Amino acid sequence: MNRLTHENKLPFKFYAVHAEGDKPQAHALIDSTDYNGKDWVLTFLWGNKEIDEQVGGVHAYPTYYILDAQAQPRAMVIGHNDKTVESIEWLIGEIKKRDS
Repeated sequence: MNRLTHENKLPFKFYAVHAEGDKPQAHALIDSTDYNGKDWVLTFLWGNKEIDEQVGGVHAYPTYYILDAQAQPRAMVIGHNDKTVESIEWLIGEIKKRDS
C-alpha cells in the first residue's frame, strides 16, 4: 500500500492504523522504511481501545477495514495479495450499490 500511495494509485482513502497504539516499536517502524526501502508516505494513526471496539478487533496482520462516511465498518479483508486493491475497490462498489 505504501508503494501504491507513493505512485498515487490508490482510488480510495487509506489510513494505516498501528493496532498496538502509540508505542516505541510503532515509532521505530514509522521512522524506518518499507520493505522496498522507500520512506513511509501512508497516513498513520494510533490504534486505541475505541478503534478496536469499533471495528471488532484485529484478527490478523494486515487487516483492511472498509468504513462508511460515519466511520462504521462495512467490510473487512484479511491478509494481502496481488489482488487486495482490486478486492477493496470491488467491496467499496458493492457497498455503494447497496446504499443507493
